[in-house]
Amino acid sequence: MAAFFMNEETKKAYNYILFLISRQDYSKSKLQKKLNQKGYSKEIIDTVLEQITDQGIFDEKRYMDSKIRSLAKRNYSKAHIQRFLKNEDLSFENEDIDSMFIKEAISEEDQLNSLIDKKIRKFANESLSKEEKYEIQKKLFSYLHSKGHNYQKIKTLLTKKLSEI
Repeated sequence: MAAFFMNEETKKAYNYILFLISRQDYSKSKLQKKLNQKGYSKEIIDTVLEQITDQGIFDEKRYMDSKIRSLAKRNYSKAHIQRFLKNEDLSFENEDIDSMFIKEAISEEDQLNSLIDKKIRKFANESLSKEEKYEIQKKLFSYLHSKGHNYQKIKTLLTKKLSEI
């Protein structure tokens, strides 16, 4: 409704923001960068972001919760999620991440077990030499570490799982 009372430049920025967020979610800082790249002034950017927030079109807390949930369900560790949120310039508390893990009934150990089981399933019926197990362990370790999981937890679970095959 208030969009009708904007000047032409603000209206263009407002429509551009609507176009962007209709296609995917963005953090506030990314929206600011996108508008800045288009050459809009800081005043217009602030006005448009305030407008979409007031109208309930954009909610950074909802965006953050969505990202935490998505990354947790894709088996990324809490540490990886924290780094992601910092890179997105989102202000968060560790409790935000912890509460999402509790709400979604996810634990980092379950994440690791799920990832390891998924990757070693194809070797379950094979007889592997010590060297082959070592190569698998190196690849799996690298993969699990890229998901942000703790070295000691990876080592413990991986050793246990590989001894079973």
